[in-house]
Amino acid sequence: MPFIPDPESWLFHDAMAHPPALGSGEVHLWLFSLDQFPWPAQAIADCLDDHERDRAVRFHFDIHRRRFIAGRGQLRHLIAGYLQVAPRDVRFTYGQQGKPFLDAFHHGQGHRTPLQFNLSHSEGVALLGVTLETQIGVDVEAMRDMHDAGDVARDNFSPSEVEAWERLPDEFRQDGFFACWSRKEAIVKAMGGGLSIPLDSFQVTLDPGKPARLLSIDEVPNAPQRWTLWGKRVLPGYWGAVAAKAPSLEIRSFCLKR
Repeated sequence: MPFIPDPESWLFHDAMAHPPALGSGEVHLWLFSLDQFPWPAQAIADCLDDHERDRAVRFHFDIHRRRFIAGRGQLRHLIAGYLQVAPRDVRFTYGQQGKPFLDAFHHGQGHRTPLQFNLSHSEGVALLGVTLETQIGVDVEAMRDMHDAGDVARDNFSPSEVEAWERLPDEFRQDGFFACWSRKEAIVKAMGGGLSIPLDSFQVTLDPGKPARLLSIDEVPNAPQRWTLWGKRVLPGYWGAVAAKAPSLEIRSFCLKR
């Protein structure tokens, strides 16, 4: 599927320029391709560190290896732009689920607030969220035919979400399923608990025609007022979501151009 973002939804940004200034209370959301990229392929591959190169060579299929390199290389170029360092000089550490964070080295380099970021990819599309606020979660999902969508929903969604999904007209159920799934994945990533957090322990909206909202988190009073949740179709055939435990964050959406 061609990578053709909607210019009314995404602000196209020249990859050779620094990212826009990131203010408090903002999330910069970056949409980019893992198959067509604005930097030379060699510049993307050369900036990876030894850990990333070791991961890359372990992929069995060439397409997965190339897309991993493209994702990490473009992540490095974008984060380097915020830090105003060379892409190869960006240092990462990793959480228990393998989620990368900026190394503490960068916290003392004149940055008053450490960047928080999260990268997600599906097929040939990547979505990156960057903020100065609390830990962030991002997810992007390529839609696909799922004959067992009902069973998967009943195994993972809350009863109220299953009921809302089943009320959707048949032609909207696929979108509703992936809207819900991407929002739940983004929230789990922002919570930092990985697979230890049951997907049915919180509730989100899933109607593809309405704005994304967090409805509740079990045993957490006033959770919707404490969280920001954004979700929409980011490309034809792809749903994306961003979640952060901070109220009223402004989402600014960008797409890289050559």
